[in-house]
Amino acid sequence: MRSDKRVIVVDDLLYNLMLNGLNDFRNKLLEQDQPTEDVDKLLLLILDAPTARERRRAYRDER
Repeated sequence: MRSDKRVIVVDDLLYNLMLNGLNDFRNKLLEQDQPTEDVDKLLLLILDAPTARERRRAYRDER
Protein backbone atom coordinates (compact mmCIF):
# COMPACT_ATOMS: atom_id res chain seq x y z
CA MET A 1 0.00 0.00 0.00
CA ARG A 2 1.38 3.40 -1.02
CA SER A 3 1.39 6.13 1.57
CA ASP A 4 1.12 9.73 0.36
CA LYS A 5 3.25 12.33 2.08
CA ARG A 6 1.73 15.61 3.17
CA VAL A 7 3.68 18.83 3.54
CA ILE A 8 2.47 21.82 5.52
CA VAL A 9 4.17 25.19 5.77
CA VAL A 10 3.84 27.04 9.07
CA ASP A 11 5.47 30.09 10.59
CA ASP A 12 7.26 30.06 13.95
CA LEU A 13 4.11 30.93 15.87
CA LEU A 14 2.12 27.98 14.51
CA TYR A 15 5.13 25.67 14.87
CA ASN A 16 5.44 26.51 18.56
CA LEU A 17 1.68 26.24 19.03
CA MET A 18 1.70 22.72 17.57
CA LEU A 19 4.60 21.65 19.77
CA ASN A 20 3.10 23.09 22.94
CA GLY A 21 -0.33 21.62 22.22
CA LEU A 22 1.04 18.15 21.55
CA ASN A 23 3.28 18.32 24.60
CA ASP A 24 0.33 19.33 26.80
CA PHE A 25 -1.71 16.46 25.35
CA ARG A 26 1.18 14.06 26.01
CA ASN A 27 1.42 15.24 29.62
CA LYS A 28 -2.32 14.65 30.12
CA LEU A 29 -1.95 11.14 28.72
CA LEU A 30 0.92 10.47 31.12
CA GLU A 31 -1.17 11.68 34.07
CA GLN A 32 -3.92 9.24 33.05
CA ASP A 33 -1.41 6.36 32.58
CA GLN A 34 -2.28 6.05 28.89
CA PRO A 35 0.20 5.21 26.11
CA THR A 36 1.97 8.12 24.45
CA GLU A 37 3.85 6.37 21.62
CA ASP A 38 1.83 7.93 18.79
CA VAL A 39 2.10 11.43 20.23
CA ASP A 40 5.83 10.89 20.80
CA LYS A 41 6.32 9.91 17.15
CA LEU A 42 4.41 12.98 15.97
CA LEU A 43 6.39 15.28 18.26
CA LEU A 44 9.66 13.87 16.94
CA LEU A 45 8.49 14.32 13.33
CA ILE A 46 7.68 17.95 13.99
CA LEU A 47 10.92 18.59 15.89
CA ASP A 48 13.03 17.00 13.14
CA ALA A 49 11.17 18.62 10.22
CA PRO A 50 13.48 20.65 7.99
CA THR A 51 12.83 24.27 7.25
CA ALA A 52 11.97 25.22 3.68
CA ARG A 53 15.45 26.62 3.22
CA GLU A 54 17.08 23.35 4.33
CA ARG A 55 14.81 21.29 2.09
CA ARG A 56 15.74 23.29 -1.01
CA ARG A 57 19.43 22.99 -0.25
CA ALA A 58 19.15 19.20 0.12
CA TYR A 59 17.30 19.01 -3.21
CA ARG A 60 20.07 20.91 -4.99
CA ASP A 61 22.73 18.65 -3.49
CA GLU A 62 21.03 15.60 -5.00
CA ARG A 63 21.43 16.92 -8.53
